[in-house]
Amino acid sequence: MFQKKQTTRILSLVSIGLVVIAVLLVSVMVLQSKAQEAEPGKTSDGPTAASTSAANPFTCKIDNISVFTDRIQVKCTSSTGGIDIFATSADAGNQLFANRYFDLMQLAYQKSKPLIIYYDSANPPGCLSSDCRNITGLKLKP
Repeated sequence: MFQKKQTTRILSLVSIGLVVIAVLLVSVMVLQSKAQEAEPGKTSDGPTAASTSAANPFTCKIDNISVFTDRIQVKCTSSTGGIDIFATSADAGNQLFANRYFDLMQLAYQKSKPLIIYYDSANPPGCLSSDCRNITGLKLKP
């Protein structure tokens, strides 16, 4: 009798766990669908067409990655026109992109892969205008 109750309880817990997992999967799929609707110019292999249309691409071999309270940045081993630091704001309105950029920077650095950095002439918070530019997109080179 005790063993039957224990088996029934285990089956109930497993069933509840499966329902929770199913709800989470559906939630993720809905969020992904909404994110794709919110980014109509997005292509499958890079930043959105709108974000790169006015942006300059630069191939960067990473020297280091830095995280500050107001920005994240990557320093490249070479420069373009004296610019070797590329950054993005880490404020609340840009935190999603800052986190994505940081993850991709870390992956590129760990795998010793170059990044294609799309940037514009804007100057992120805490950056010098003489050597730093705003990131508008990143792409990991194979």
